[in-house]
Amino acid sequence: MYALLGRQSVLYSQGSKCDYKVAFQACKQNLDQARTDLKASIQILERLGYTYLITNTRMMEQATEAELAMLSSREKLATSLQQSSPAFSPKDASRVIVNEQFVSPNTDKDFRILLQQSRQVLEEARRNNYMEEDAGMLYLRGNIKSFEGDAKAALDLYVQAVNMVERDRRKLRDERSRGAFSEGQLLYYNTAILEFLQRRQYAEAFGLLERSRSRVFADLLSSRRLDLRRPAEQQLYAEAMLLRTRIGDQQSQLFELTSQRATAASSARVKALQQAIRGLETQHQAVLTRMGSEAPQLQSLVVSAPASLQQLQQSMRQENYELFQYQVMETNLILWHISSDSVFVRSVFLPRLQLKTKLAALQQSLSTPNAAFNETIARELFLYLIQPALSRVRSDRLVIIPHDDLNHLPFQVLQDPADGRFLGERFQLNYAPSVSVQLGLRRQQGPLSGKLFAVGDPSIAAAGPELQAIARLFPAGASTVITDGAREDDLKARLRGAHVVHLALHGQFNATEPMLSHLNLAAGGKDDGRLTAAEMFALPLTNSRLVVLSGCETGRAEASRGNELQGMARALIYAGAPAMLLSQWRVDSESTALWMRTFYQSALSRSIPAAARDALIRVKANPAYRHPYYWAAFTVISRP
Repeated sequence: MYALLGRQSVLYSQGSKCDYKVAFQACKQNLDQARTDLKASIQILERLGYTYLITNTRMMEQATEAELAMLSSREKLATSLQQSSPAFSPKDASRVIVNEQFVSPNTDKDFRILLQQSRQVLEEARRNNYMEEDAGMLYLRGNIKSFEGDAKAALDLYVQAVNMVERDRRKLRDERSRGAFSEGQLLYYNTAILEFLQRRQYAEAFGLLERSRSRVFADLLSSRRLDLRRPAEQQLYAEAMLLRTRIGDQQSQLFELTSQRATAASSARVKALQQAIRGLETQHQAVLTRMGSEAPQLQSLVVSAPASLQQLQQSMRQENYELFQYQVMETNLILWHISSDSVFVRSVFLPRLQLKTKLAALQQSLSTPNAAFNETIARELFLYLIQPALSRVRSDRLVIIPHDDLNHLPFQVLQDPADGRFLGERFQLNYAPSVSVQLGLRRQQGPLSGKLFAVGDPSIAAAGPELQAIARLFPAGASTVITDGAREDDLKARLRGAHVVHLALHGQFNATEPMLSHLNLAAGGKDDGRLTAAEMFALPLTNSRLVVLSGCETGRAEASRGNELQGMARALIYAGAPAMLLSQWRVDSESTALWMRTFYQSALSRSIPAAARDALIRVKANPAYRHPYYWAAFTVISRP
């Protein structure tokens, strides 16, 4: 109910895969059904005399009515924004609307009526002790104060709501429950963040932002550092993760089948899936039982301490980098630029619907070299995402922390309209899901060195020469290269002593269950030949300095609104890799071989991000590889 009162876009709850018209229609149907159900519930409760439940149900009914009333106007706004694309096609910086207004006065008539009605019900509930004050009630009271013009009181209540969420969150001990809970509470954080930004209280706003970003993953990494002292415990956690992911995948298939018209074939498939799910659940329960006796700490996450603005800027002074961070909102984009001695935050007028449209067009032009690169969109996104803070940048090292759909954007292809240079040519780029995760990665100690372990798929024509060329850069006897295929157990056995891991293997991203995305290895014994992201949680990478997955789609991930990334990168970081080089799409074998040779030659004397920039420039300079498809696929996750 309180989320409805928060005036968040209906598109947020529909995810990034839905057309906005379909999303609006689905929301209207859901709200109509909810209104019908609530009215029926009130009639039943009145007959039974359950006053407490009637009060709660009436508040939900009012929220539903208000949301239905606002839905039509929001749909008209979305349609208008979709049709007014020329207004979002800037040719230069003067056409981009940038300001410091983060909170706008609320003049919506329907929202005012809703608040007035809700306040009456709320006061009645408090007089009669029908309801205990929770985060939602605090948030609602904050909305009322904000509407009345008392911004300070509103902010105090918003912060109280966040603190109450944090208290309740600590009671949840496992990754899945914390993730589901946190995703539903983001509204409270975002509202307080914007209020702090409006007051230029950047440290407070940053602190709340970190408390809302990749928080479950940060908790998971903190728990790992404290609890996973033996390889067997790491393997046990990975088994639980794999089984949980497979259960989710099978349940998704079952839901899809049961929502379709039944046939003899589908009925048989439903029975098979139900049986498979029961078997997987039995296995999962057995693993949980083992955890309870062998490693009970794995069933209870610690609560991590998010990074502060002070900690970030201290790191910047030591490592000489700057940061771009984003918040994708319904009608605008919040851009953060942070350096060692300054914080610059602006609201950029770019509705989420327009952003999604631009990103989809750009991604389509990057998927194959046969498609013309959409230079227009690359330049427009540069003007929106980089240009507002470009004059403030002093370092050539940038950490990029995307949000929401921006996690699918390779920032290196953004092009400055002023000189035609790409961002990846101009800066050394690192990516991270949050500052807390980024600062938790181990710092690199000098250029690459040590033992190399490399595996190539024999079906990739350029893989053999690529690996042999890389191996020659390392000292004699310090390389293990397998070019005729390797089994999963061979891979896991050899990783423990490797400092540089290079896997030139075919990869495939699973959009439905990202943790079932996999690399292809040789099958044999108990191994099916598919090394999934879930299984990667158990890889022994604590001695590694760099992990390179040069196959296809190894860096793709699904991102939640709370920036919880699900994919191979999550597993590799958990397994101990301090730096990764991953691909965003299906790559070309020959250009990838050139990219990797250049990268390693440079990485022997320079930092990993600097070497990645050198490789990008080298491949781009080849006339046959001018299209960004060839040179922009690889992204770095590491400390600068």
